Amino acid sequence: MNYVISPLDYAISPVVYTILLVDYATSPVGYAISCVDYAITSVNYAISSVGFEISCVGYAISSVDYAILPMECYQG
Repeated sequence: MNYVISPLDYAISPVVYTILLVDYATSPVGYAISCVDYAITSVNYAISSVGFEISCVGYAISSVDYAILPMECYQG
């Protein structure tokens, strides 16, 4: 039985070694993709933060306009 298993094991071994080698070679690619994904997420977060700040400024300006409007009507 060992005569059958040993050649089979010998035949499979390079395949396993190749799979491990490919996995090891592609590992930095996966890491790079996750880094890029993280960078994109950070940029999106920064853009949404800026958008939120702009909307806050817009809200403040419209509040000032809303406060000034009755005064203008009262003076006019």
